[in-house]
Amino acid sequence: MINDDFSEMCKKTFDSLFQEAENTNKSQFLTSFFPFGKINGNHTLSYISDYEFAEVIELLNSFVPLQAGNEINIKDKVRIQMLLYCHIIEVDLIYHIIFNMIQTIKKNPYALKIFSVRKKNSKNGKKGTKKLANYPIDKIDIIQNLSDDFAMPLRTVYQEFYSNKLRNSFSHSQYFIDQTGTFNLSQSLSQFQHGNTNGFYTAESMDSFFKKSLSYIKTFINSYELHIKEFKDGNGYDTNFGKISFSMSEHRGWGFVRAK
Repeated sequence: MINDDFSEMCKKTFDSLFQEAENTNKSQFLTSFFPFGKINGNHTLSYISDYEFAEVIELLNSFVPLQAGNEINIKDKVRIQMLLYCHIIEVDLIYHIIFNMIQTIKKNPYALKIFSVRKKNSKNGKKGTKKLANYPIDKIDIIQNLSDDFAMPLRTVYQEFYSNKLRNSFSHSQYFIDQTGTFNLSQSLSQFQHGNTNGFYTAESMDSFFKKSLSYIKTFINSYELHIKEFKDGNGYDTNFGKISFSMSEHRGWGFVRAK
């Protein structure tokens, strides 16, 4: 898929996701933009994920131009691309927002604990204990399965750019890059020697993975800003946990409306 086509698919998907969630339940739609938490039993706005997201954006702004420069060698280019790729797919706030937008559309409650799921007991078929999805592959799998119920190609979006093999190999330093920029997966070498051709990725395929991940996060941010802009007028808006408003004097802009 050409990258421009992928960007357009992401844009349509995120715009449609946000619009349908807003049309379904406006207060939960707005709630879904924020990771709420609890302190001493009271609901509060959490800014940790927001700061993490901002850090990734700063990282991208600093290093995307560097990997695109003519003076960089191919091995360093692939290294920087993989560093940024792994940071993009680890951004928890995006998964939180997408998941809760789907929850809103499906008329399910907002999830305070993101991706808390119950797995069936294989012996008796009853629901088991709650399990928190900690890794991108788990979160993506849940999002894909939930989104299959309506006409939004989130499954296709993630299939286009997410590789668990790449993520694990780079994150656990189980790889090496040769002089052509080919990314070799260490744990796959033994299988590769016996005819498995999935043990490496060319520099061209690595570039494609990276550019699609960049399109994914850019289009998400654009859609996010577009759909939250109308709420940045200083007025109070209802969420599931109280009325909030946007003010430049507030920490990170958003805060609960205080009783006068």
